[in-house]
Amino acid sequence: MRLVLTLLFALAGTAAFAASPEDDYIAQRDKAISDIAALESSNTQVETLDAANTKAQADLEKRLAAILGPLPSRIFRQPARSTSKA
Repeated sequence: MRLVLTLLFALAGTAAFAASPEDDYIAQRDKAISDIAALESSNTQVETLDAANTKAQADLEKRLAAILGPLPSRIFRQPARSTSKA
């Protein structure tokens, strides 16, 4: 019985350290920034950079919408999306 309780505490302790959606968003954002910067420093064609940026932005917008959820207001009828223009 003691072994079972020890295992349960060990499993519960690891679940507490799972990444939150916010942490996952920030990690993906940082990864996208570093990937695009690496492409840019290797003199990749502009079309490839734009495609990588568009793909990363679409992924990050989905993650952001999942974090924010629906906004119950008449002002915010549109889904969450990034407004940055690069």
